[in-house]
Amino acid sequence: MYHDDTTAGHLGVSKTLSRILELYYWPNLRKEVYKYVRKCIICAANKSTNLPRAGLMGAYRNINFPFQLISADLLGPYPRSKNGNRYVLVVVDWFTKYVLVRPLARATSSAIIKFLENDVFLIYGVPQIFVCDNGSQFTSREFTKLMEKYQVQKVWYNANYHPQVNFTERVNRVIVTAIRSYVHENHQKWDTSIYQVAQAIRLAKHDVTGYPPAFLNFARNIPLSGDYYGQISENANNVFTIGEKNQLITDLQELPNLYVNVRKRLLEAYQRNATYYNLRKRSLRFYPGDRVWKRNYTLSDAANNYSAKLAPRYIPCTVKKVLSKLVYNLIDLEGNNVGNWHIKDLKSNYTNLDSDDDSDPEDSMDVVD
Repeated sequence: MYHDDTTAGHLGVSKTLSRILELYYWPNLRKEVYKYVRKCIICAANKSTNLPRAGLMGAYRNINFPFQLISADLLGPYPRSKNGNRYVLVVVDWFTKYVLVRPLARATSSAIIKFLENDVFLIYGVPQIFVCDNGSQFTSREFTKLMEKYQVQKVWYNANYHPQVNFTERVNRVIVTAIRSYVHENHQKWDTSIYQVAQAIRLAKHDVTGYPPAFLNFARNIPLSGDYYGQISENANNVFTIGEKNQLITDLQELPNLYVNVRKRLLEAYQRNATYYNLRKRSLRFYPGDRVWKRNYTLSDAANNYSAKLAPRYIPCTVKKVLSKLVYNLIDLEGNNVGNWHIKDLKSNYTNLDSDDDSDPEDSMDVVD
């Protein structure tokens, strides 16, 4: 009645203990209350931990060449355009930041496979690693066959509700902002300038690499007008000019040296981002068989009088497989696979103490994993 009853409110250790102490006391009271509240299933399902979010930045992905690692993502659905399109497939090379887009009428595996094979693999080369989400388009047998056909060594799937790992998501924000800037009130023309937007990204100097993505792929500027050739005939050095004169590259043999510089800048950017990212994060690990609580992503359903705000925040699951230090494959209590989840959406079993808990350090050491 001092914790589970409606008049007790499922409050934390300190508040529950203070109510009991008004009338009772016995040896080890504090530890018993601590253990009872800590193991409360209702509290575990509905309370968030007050610890820093789990999960340090993932390991650096060592890539050395253009199109060695690429990622793909789908945007949409949007209003059906006059060309019959509703989706945009976006492909990004992680080394050069080169962007490719293709409007699609339907977001099917066959449409994605056709674009990847004809417009990416056979033109820019086959990647060693391919990153995508868990959508059925990328998990189908047909898509798997494409990866096997071209001997793509690794296919990395994003964890559910954690698109940040996919660099394409950042490009998506730029593309969507550009589309929004041009459609105005006619949302059916969203795909009319999609290729021009992609080209603008390819020709813009990237903050991390220090070079336009197109230049890193082709070792030259990409003309957008026939007048360009008249200009370079007067000063041929402009063909390879990027910014300052000390960045001039006049020999394609220098391209490998340029890639060395890009690798260095990519690593420096990762180290810089990791420093800030990890400031308010903590390390946490799980192992196969561990019971965990997974964040419950659910939607409200007015027709059935269901509110997501009143639903349990977490649901119990078990770790089936460790995919990396940050991503885990989970099953529910009935043994059904619930997908791959990032550690930011997981918490340890029975680690639910309110912020005003004043228990002894030795009593709560196992709370911080």
